Amino acid sequence: MVITQAPVTRVPYSYLDQQFRESESILEGIRQLAKTGDFTLGRAVGEFEGRFADLCNVKHAIGVNSGTDGLILTLKALGVGVGDEVITAPNSFIASAGAIAMAGATPRFADINEQYNLDPGCLEKAISAKTKAVIPVHLTGNPADMDRINEIAMRHGLLVIEDAAQAVGAAVDGRPTGSLGAAGCFSLHPLKNLNVWGDGGVITTNDGDLAERLRGLRNHGLVGRDEVAFFGHNSRLHTIQAVVANVLLEELPSITEARIRNAATYDELLRDLAPHVIVPPRPTPTGVRSRRAIPTRSRSSRSTASTPPPATLSRCSECSSGESSSPPTRISGWSSDSGSVSSHRRRCRARKTRSRPTSA
Repeated sequence: MVITQAPVTRVPYSYLDQQFRESESILEGIRQLAKTGDFTLGRAVGEFEGRFADLCNVKHAIGVNSGTDGLILTLKALGVGVGDEVITAPNSFIASAGAIAMAGATPRFADINEQYNLDPGCLEKAISAKTKAVIPVHLTGNPADMDRINEIAMRHGLLVIEDAAQAVGAAVDGRPTGSLGAAGCFSLHPLKNLNVWGDGGVITTNDGDLAERLRGLRNHGLVGRDEVAFFGHNSRLHTIQAVVANVLLEELPSITEARIRNAATYDELLRDLAPHVIVPPRPTPTGVRSRRAIPTRSRSSRSTASTPPPATLSRCSECSSGESSSPPTRISGWSSDSGSVSSHRRRCRARKTRSRPTSA
């Protein structure tokens, strides 16, 4: 019997080499910048900030070095620090919790809903006397339930800072992300839908005083060249990256639409693999699908519950089994079978050790 292997299609993790194969317009902008020497907070930065503010329907946009820096600076500018707690989602990239810690505060997690965004009901239960702010994460470009989150925050006197790193161009009922809290923090990292040639970030707000303080915090607290109002950071958006961003703003609608189409294709093709692969609901037509998160289930979990807990499938290196001998452990809305597989491996090693012949 001849066994043939089905062809394998490899999907590259990054398409940046294809996106920027024809990049003469960007390179020409950089050449023109080089002729002026306008490298630090140059004219292109101001142009980009104005255009990004219009995109988010806010009064102010402040270009910074990264989306992570945007969160840190915003927390500091709003007076969040040592002794304070900030609630955020546990399934976001480490930067969400890390920014809270870097500002001197303590991250506190509230569970997520079926869309993998912060669950408003769990948020309210997580509020303590030390809670000062909430950072909802618009994961993979799908906006969190900002109306309910803002209502809870208002009742408890909490600040709301949007982690919109993956949500450039997303909106809730026509209201753009970045305009739904005290401030919004965006990333321009190369894997985002508005992606520059390195790191970059933007903070948006309608608060003029907050915007002024953020502009100082990103630039050493400088008022003029020889006057410092307060100690700050060096976290300016580089003018070269602003040149790239200004070109890409023209392409943002087509890039976003292509990602939404690709996401819909993945959803359709993976839906038949249920319950081993769970496709989250996509109720928000204005989510931008910056990235994709598809949780999977272990084959050993055959629950027929209506909402089975997702988990990743690991393979035991000791016995080559893909099964986990104990059920996955559910942690903060996500679940992982890493702990159970580790236990499985330890048991396999123990069995191997017991079965080895002893030397005479």
